[in-house]
Amino acid sequence: MVNKNLFQSSLICGFIQSLFLYMHKLPPFFIFIVSCGICGSVLNHGYTNSYFKFFDRAVMTIGFVINGLYINTFMYDSPDYVLTWCTMVGAVLLYLFSKFLKKMDIANLAITDVIHMMAHGLLTFLHMLLSIHLNNKCNKNHILCY
Repeated sequence: MVNKNLFQSSLICGFIQSLFLYMHKLPPFFIFIVSCGICGSVLNHGYTNSYFKFFDRAVMTIGFVINGLYINTFMYDSPDYVLTWCTMVGAVLLYLFSKFLKKMDIANLAITDVIHMMAHGLLTFLHMLLSIHLNNKCNKNHILCY
């Protein structure tokens, strides 16, 4: 069943993230991972298909690891280091909490959708922060961007 709320959320958040990918000088691998995440989310929430669901979850898992590596490697000396980690972990916890509520039938679909959309929003904020920091690193050290 297509979830229109999550589909629209993934489109809006994906558009915002795409703007940041386009506006900043970023490592190609970062652009690839975020782009795969956007595509996976839009496809998963726009179509009823177990392959899209698997792809979305696989990319989100890989993305968590890659984002963590980028945070630890390029933001360790930033005042935003803890905020960035909290944003990423918060997004994962919101996603898991929405799935828990849905599975346990504790909350209605509207509440679980809002919680899931909050996870989309936090991931968008995370990628905005990472884009800004990686862009600054790329401008100082061109090797990072190739």
